[in-house]
Amino acid sequence: TPDMIVRLPGGASIVIDSKVPIDAYLRASTARDDADRDTHLGQHARQVREHVRSLGGKEYWTQFQPSPEFVVMFLPLESLLSTALEADGLLLEKTFDRRVVLATPTTMLALLRTVSFGYQRALMAENAEEIKRVGAEMLSRLGVLVEHLEGMRRGLDQAVRGYNKFVGSFDSQAMRQA
Repeated sequence: TPDMIVRLPGGASIVIDSKVPIDAYLRASTARDDADRDTHLGQHARQVREHVRSLGGKEYWTQFQPSPEFVVMFLPLESLLSTALEADGLLLEKTFDRRVVLATPTTMLALLRTVSFGYQRALMAENAEEIKRVGAEMLSRLGVLVEHLEGMRRGLDQAVRGYNKFVGSFDSQAMRQA
């Protein structure tokens, strides 16, 4: 199971796993010579690669709906990633092929902020579409009101003309006769 699931608007998720092996890395940090250190760093890169393979095999995208496009493998130290990349220059390419994203504290923050910004933009676009739809409906309703107002104006014009004809006729015909 993942260590953390970040729930996003619309039901999407970012799945994060932080169970990265660090024993070879720790051995490299206490190595007595460069050869011993390089051996342990090579083991560290292999452990990271194997964990990437394991995470990719879990296929989290089949377990969550809507499915995440990838799983984030969180490395709690920047140096855990940089030393693994030094030892294995193809590590990033291999992780992307398995739909795994390697993230350190710095890149995790950037990833989450980028996703948040993207969702804010998506929500703004949805809101803009809703405003457009409501605005079009309001415009249609105002059009109906204008038609009614125009009908009232025509009715009032007709009533004024009728009244004026009545008064004109009353003055010229009935009052003169009376």
